[in-house]
Order: sequence, then structure tokens, then C-alpha cells
Amino acid sequence: MSNNAWVDLDGGEMAYSQALQAFASGISRASFMNPVLLKP
Repeated sequence: MSNNAWVDLDGGEMAYSQALQAFASGISRASFMNPVLLKP
């Protein structure tokens, strides 16, 4: 569950925390990494 969403280049959304982890590991951020994003 995340209040903040990261929008990828394809327009998909993923949790900001997972986008930050992907960025730190040097891989491209994409919404398929977090297919279920719950927003409160």
C-alpha cells in the first residue's frame, strides 16, 4: 500500500519505495515490478 506512486515511462504506476529501490540497483523502473498497487 502506498500513498505515493511513481509513474513510469509507459504511464503505469508503482510504489515510490520500489521505484527508489530499482533506481538504487541500477535497473529501469517499470510498473510490472509491482503489479498490484493499493492506494488508501
